[in-house]
Amino acid sequence: MGDQKKNPELENEGEGSRSAARAYNKDQQDFVKEGRVGEAASAARKAVDENADHLAKAEREGKARAAEHDPEETRDYKKPE
Repeated sequence: MGDQKKNPELENEGEGSRSAARAYNKDQQDFVKEGRVGEAASAARKAVDENADHLAKAEREGKARAAEHDPEETRDYKKPE
């Protein structure tokens, strides 16, 4: 088992994967070079416009939950965090 060669493509790089970052950056550059940005932006705008009511409702629900506090939590607001 100790004589197995490591395959760098299969190694877990952990958080901050350099190979994933390189692949992402290359894909983004290719996307821009191919001239697909305007088309994608138009499709995104159309999707947002068609789903405006649903998206607004989801945003309100998300903001409402974000303002909730855990009833089990106790804080001493006199102390800085």
